[in-house]
Order: sequence, then structure tokens, then C-alpha cells
Amino acid sequence: MSDNKYENGHCSKCGSQRADIVAEHTDEYQDENFHAVTHYRILECRGCGYHYFKSSSSNSEDYDHYETGNGDYETIHNETIHYWPPAYERRSPDWVDEIGLTDRVLGSLFEDVYTALDNNLGVLGVAP
Repeated sequence: MSDNKYENGHCSKCGSQRADIVAEHTDEYQDENFHAVTHYRILECRGCGYHYFKSSSSNSEDYDHYETGNGDYETIHNETIHYWPPAYERRSPDWVDEIGLTDRVLGSLFEDVYTALDNNLGVLGVAP
């Protein structure tokens, strides 16, 4: 697999930052006033072999200017990156599995809380 393309990623299973690109597709749009590009990639983690999805997109209207030090300015286009499944915001402690074995309802609640954290949900909804 030494000829595989690779890139930085974030494995939601083991946290490794390196992955091989298994498949990729690019969508691009351009007219006289606007340009946008989105790269879609299926990645295979180099740490554990887990497969996950990464999309990265940028466009001609989302950019920042930085001074280079000699009076010139450099334009850097901002890139928006999404992973699926999402990268963990906070890893659950090792002892969470033991709670689920002792009390199924409490274990399920812990799973829900960490799923909400990983998906950037500030509030858990409660079914009536």
C-alpha cells in the first residue's frame, strides 16, 4: 500500500491523524464572479483500519488577508472540513461500559450524553 495517497484526517475510533484515501470525488462550480470546490473522500485509518468520510470545501468569498511582513498581503481561502462519523469531542471514560452492565438505563444515558457531545448538541431532548 505504499503507492496509496494519504492525508491528514481524524479517526473517530482511535484518534489517529493519518489515513489512506480509498475513494474520492470533487465537485466544482465556477462562473465569472464565484468559484467553489468540495472534495469528498473515503479514508482508511492508518492506525486501526477504520473507514470514515471526510468532506472539505472552500469558495472564493470566504477568505482572510494576512500581512506577509514586507508590506504585502496574502489571501488565504478558508476551508470547511466535516467528518462522518464525527470526530470525538470528548472520549468516554473506560468505566462507562461497566455502568451499562450494572444498570442498563444509566449506561444508555451515558451513551446518549457522549453522543450529544460528539455531535455538538448542547441539550438532550427528552421524549414525553
